[in-house]
Order: sequence, then C-alpha cells, then structure tokens
Amino acid sequence: MKFQRVFGTLPKTTASAPGRVNLLGEHTDYNDGFVLPTAIPQRTTVQIGFSSDDRHHFYSAEYDELINYSDDDTIPQNFVSYICGCLRLLEKEGYKVPPINLYITSNVPIGAGLSSSAALEIATLRGDCARC
Repeated sequence: MKFQRVFGTLPKTTASAPGRVNLLGEHTDYNDGFVLPTAIPQRTTVQIGFSSDDRHHFYSAEYDELINYSDDDTIPQNFVSYICGCLRLLEKEGYKVPPINLYITSNVPIGAGLSSSAALEIATLRGDCARC
C-alpha cells in the first residue's frame, strides 16, 4: 500500500470526490443565464491517518511531493493551502483536528477548469480524521 510506504502506518479512512465541469451556452454564465455543473468520472482520493508527531504530513502522488506542516507555519501556496483551509473550517465548526498524514491521488487534470482543487477539498472533508 502506497500510504504505508510513505507514512509507515495504515490509513484510518479513505474518501474521494469527482472533478466537475460546467455545461453552459455561449455567453450564458455572465449574462445571468443558467449554468449546469456536473460531475465527471475523474476523481481525487485521499487516505488519512494519524500523524505520530505534532505535525501534519501531506503527500501528493501527482507532484511526488511530501510537505510537513505545523499549525504555527505559514501555509504554503500550493495544494496544501486547500487542505489547511479544510482543517481550519473543521476547527471553526468546533472539531479538534489532530495532526494527520494525508495521501492524495487524483486523475482530475490540474489547472484544466475541472475543479481539481474543489475535489481535493471535498475528499478531505469527507474523510476528515476529526471524526475518526
């Protein structure tokens, strides 16, 4: 299991969310017309487990990048900012979020207007370890 290779433990939960495309007619969206968002088959999946130290550890398979983050750190301006936003939202709602390990895989094209960041956020919130 890839999560175990990166973090040395098994995940506690797995969740996913689809990418999204907006179907619209010519000049419709900015002329107060209707836009129909719809899910696409491509998905982002997260596996989440508890960290063994006081830091969050986020790994993106697409970027082959592991980022270690503490709540005292400045939020990086990359995929981690979306995850941190989700963690802050959970805390604002009264959940205590422990330090987590989060492994991300996705086949939603990044930067193609298919809501890859929203898929990451929804998958993260669906699998949050604040409720594990």
